[in-house]
Amino acid sequence: MGKSSETHGTFQQFASATGGRAFYNTNDLVNSFRVADDDNRSYYLLSYHFERQGKKSGWHKLEVRVGQPGINVRARTGFFLNSSPSPTSKKTDLALALGSPLDFTAIPITGLWQMVEPPSAEGKRRAVFVLTMPADFASIDGNDHNHFVVEFVAVARTMAGVDVDQTSKTIEGHLKPESVQQIRYNGLDYRGSLTLPPGQYTVHFAVQDQLSGRTGSVAAPLTIDP
Repeated sequence: MGKSSETHGTFQQFASATGGRAFYNTNDLVNSFRVADDDNRSYYLLSYHFERQGKKSGWHKLEVRVGQPGINVRARTGFFLNSSPSPTSKKTDLALALGSPLDFTAIPITGLWQMVEPPSAEGKRRAVFVLTMPADFASIDGNDHNHFVVEFVAVARTMAGVDVDQTSKTIEGHLKPESVQQIRYNGLDYRGSLTLPPGQYTVHFAVQDQLSGRTGSVAAPLTIDP
């Protein structure tokens, strides 16, 4: 009984810390998934500018409040900050993001397939995508002339898990004031492409802020017709 109670407490603590709900003491998985799906249909995505300069590594608490009485808020209770991620840890995080079945959410990403070009002489087709990152998604080092470094990666895998094509690009520079304002308040769109033979694929996208180590990922299906 004590062990079961301890397990439930762990579930509850994990769910509370991530803004979710814990399900236990039930074999009704269908209803549990239905409740979780309904819960995911409506939510708010909140963000704020976090000045990393001078902040200590470790756990930082978050609290979300609303002024209306009787409202129960479920939100993350904090986040872990690594002030100086090593090149090795950043590379590992990027590889994990591209291989994980779950999205990495430190950088929210939305994307769309813009077009699929006609087949080339080899029978392959170029699929063009656009990734959109929200306002203030990456760090800008004002002490280093607005230094900005972000890496974009896309990998196309077959249903058997075989990598067929991938693309990557690192955007680095010292931003002009107008570019700083654009990223801080409007975010950024990134356009790329993959060239693939006919088939069904899952394309994994990852975006990493190289200054902070924050990583975001998302996956999308893609069918290339002959």
